[in-house]
Amino acid sequence: MTHTLARDHGTHWQRVIVFCAVAAGAAVLFFFDPARYGWYPSCPFHAWTGLACPGCGATRALHQLLHGHLLAALRLNALVALALPVAAAICLVHFLRTGQARPRLAGVIHPAWIWIVLGIVVGFGIVRNLPVPPFNQLTP
Repeated sequence: MTHTLARDHGTHWQRVIVFCAVAAGAAVLFFFDPARYGWYPSCPFHAWTGLACPGCGATRALHQLLHGHLLAALRLNALVALALPVAAAICLVHFLRTGQARPRLAGVIHPAWIWIVLGIVVGFGIVRNLPVPPFNQLTP
């Protein structure tokens, strides 16, 4: 019994720490625009190849989302701007079904979905680098 209480207490503090870290990161991203401050990490894939990876523009897109600018976020990284509400909805449905705030991936996500998501990410990375309209509009 004592061991279970200690584990639950530890899990509580882990959640508090994760929440505080996410809140602190969101606050930094809210107040310090990545387009104006050069201390945010840059994309090594873009530096090496000159191409936009699927994540290029994600930090700037998150900054725009935090300010409520959906169209600007979509212009910077449509994948991130559209994936966040989908991920939040999946987590909410999981929580409502199970009562667990932290989903356990094993047995919850079918492997086919992992391949589908991977295909979407790779496809987005390819399509956004095509030099023809409208695809060239996907590059930040």
